[in-house]
Amino acid sequence: IGIILSLVADIVINIGMNAMKYAHNTNMDDEGRPIKSFFLVPCWWIGMVGILAGEVGNLIAYGYAPASIVTPMGAVGVLTNVIITTYVLGEAFSIMIVFGVILVVGGIVLV
Repeated sequence: IGIILSLVADIVINIGMNAMKYAHNTNMDDEGRPIKSFFLVPCWWIGMVGILAGEVGNLIAYGYAPASIVTPMGAVGVLTNVIITTYVLGEAFSIMIVFGVILVVGGIVLV
């Protein structure tokens, strides 16, 4: 239960962080200044709620699994971040990113 809860929580945190980045990207004018307050941007609030819910999920996961298992699972956020930033935010994808993700996954497996 703890491992699954941690994995889901880390993915939710990452979705929330990327939702906030999307809100920042879409709320900027040509000179890089915010168009309106981020408190008025719904996507920003979705991101904030996602981060908070994910952190609560991680906190609960520590009750079901040892910290030595739950903590490395946070690295799964790296994998989900690559997927989200590449396909949703349109950021560049390179061979170094692939190499980094392979190292992260290998580290999780070793732990």
